[in-house]
Amino acid sequence: MAPNYLVRATRHTVETWSVARMPFEPTGWKLEWRNELKSALRGVHAPSGFLAARYESASAALCDTENVLFYNVGGVFAVSTRRGLRFERSFGTPRSPEPLSASAMHSQSYSAAWPGEPFTVWTEGNQLAAFANVTIPAIGGSTNPALIWLPIRRAMARRARSSHQGQPFALRLTLDCPLRTSAAAGLVKPLFDGVIAAFSAHDGSSLEDIVAWLRDRFGIDLSLARETLGSHQHDPLGTRRLLHRRAGGFQWAPDDDHCVAGELVITRRHQSDFQLTGQLVAVEPRPAA
Repeated sequence: MAPNYLVRATRHTVETWSVARMPFEPTGWKLEWRNELKSALRGVHAPSGFLAARYESASAALCDTENVLFYNVGGVFAVSTRRGLRFERSFGTPRSPEPLSASAMHSQSYSAAWPGEPFTVWTEGNQLAAFANVTIPAIGGSTNPALIWLPIRRAMARRARSSHQGQPFALRLTLDCPLRTSAAAGLVKPLFDGVIAAFSAHDGSSLEDIVAWLRDRFGIDLSLARETLGSHQHDPLGTRRLLHRRAGGFQWAPDDDHCVAGELVITRRHQSDFQLTGQLVAVEPRPAA
C-alpha cells in the first residue's frame, strides 16, 4: 500500500510530499510524518545558520506559510536558523518522486541558504511601507504580537500610496539583538504577526473592550491603545478586524495569509536592546524560466 507521505534528505536539503497539509497538532500518520521530517531536518548541514523554505500546494486556499513550514513542525531549527530564515508559498501541483496513497497535494522543502538573496517564486515590486531601528521589547517564542504591534505602529512614518488589501506581499525583517537571542524559527511567528498587524487598521469592532484588555494584559495606557488601534494613517494592508474574542481575551488576526514570502535576518551583538528594521513590498509571481 502506498504511503501518505514521503521524506527525502541530502546533506543540505530536505523535501517532503504529502496528501495533506502539516497541522499544528498532528495525530496518527501525520504525527509519524512530522517525526520523520523533524529527524531529517536535524541532520541538515547549514553552515550559514540560515535556511530557505518553500511550501507548495495544489489548492489556492490561504494559510500562514511560516506556520506550516516552521511553527507546526516544531523545535528542530535552533542551529539551522540561528542567523535567519526565508520562506515562500507557491501554488501548483507538487510532483512526488514516488507514488503516494493519493495525489500529492502538498510539499515542503528546506535548504541551506544565505540572507538577502532574491525570492525564487516571487518578484518584488513597489515598496509599500518601511521602518528602521525600532526598539521593541525582549522577544521570545511566546511573545504576544501586541508587544511588537505597538512600537511598529507608532513608528510608522511612511504612508502607503494605495491600499494593498487582499493582495500578495512580502515582508523582510532584520532583528538586531543580544547574543543569546533564540534562533529565527522560534521568533518568526510573533514578529511577523505583530509587524503585519501594524500595517493594518482595526475596523473598530469591540474597541473599548480591546483597549481595556491591552491595558490589563500588557500595561498599555488606555488613551495610547485607543489612539494607536483606531488610527488610520499608515494602512498599506487596509482595514480589517485585527482582534477576535477568545478565551476571555482577544487573539490577533493579521493579514498574514497574504504574506507569500518573507525573510528574517538575525544580527547578534554585545547589546541589551532589541531593534527591528523592516520592509513591506508588493510581489508578483516570477515568470517561469
